[in-house]
Amino acid sequence: MPQVNDFDMSKYAHDFSGYVRAAEMRAQSMADIGQQIGAGITAFDTKRKEKKKKSEFENLVMPDLIKKYDGDVETAKKAASSLYSNPEAYSMVQEMQQLEQAENKYQVDLGMLQQMEGGNMTPNELLQSGVDLKMIKDYTSVMNATAEQPVTAGTLSGISDAMTDAGVQLDKETGGYYKEDTGIPFYPLDNTNVPVDFNVKGADDYSEIYSNPGVTAFDPEKYKLLSTK
Repeated sequence: MPQVNDFDMSKYAHDFSGYVRAAEMRAQSMADIGQQIGAGITAFDTKRKEKKKKSEFENLVMPDLIKKYDGDVETAKKAASSLYSNPEAYSMVQEMQQLEQAENKYQVDLGMLQQMEGGNMTPNELLQSGVDLKMIKDYTSVMNATAEQPVTAGTLSGISDAMTDAGVQLDKETGGYYKEDTGIPFYPLDNTNVPVDFNVKGADDYSEIYSNPGVTAFDPEKYKLLSTK
């Protein structure tokens, strides 16, 4: 009776190497296809981002270019495309955009500062709205510096002295300042009043107080508590 060891099992072995190689080739092909798909997606995404970037650039510069070329949209588009292809020009336009944004913010902040000056907003509300603290402080300092100061007797006396030193007089009939022009020295009686701009702080108040009634819009409340300091 034949024993197990008497059989030559090699006669019944099958060669599967072809299947293995085919599987390996298929796996490699799938990997290659995956890489190609991935590269395609990356390239598409890059192209899409570049297209969006270019579109945003053109939208930014087109209004000015259309004006420059008298409404010729096609020429403006070509110019925009050319500008986009020039890195230096593109960088310059980006800087212009940033400056424009900064200017717009400044105008908005200035409007709110003026609201504060008129008593319609508080400094805290400005801070909450994004206005820079230093800008608020600087604007407040200017407001305080330019606020109308009360007229003092000392100020009026100083203006009178300045008028004497400058040879200037007040025409009470008109409220204006003038100098006497005596003309030729040999004819001292030929006097002419020459109007002058007497740009001294408080000169308007001096004129308002000392001109004849009705010449200037005198406000008695303004000088009712005239300080002597």
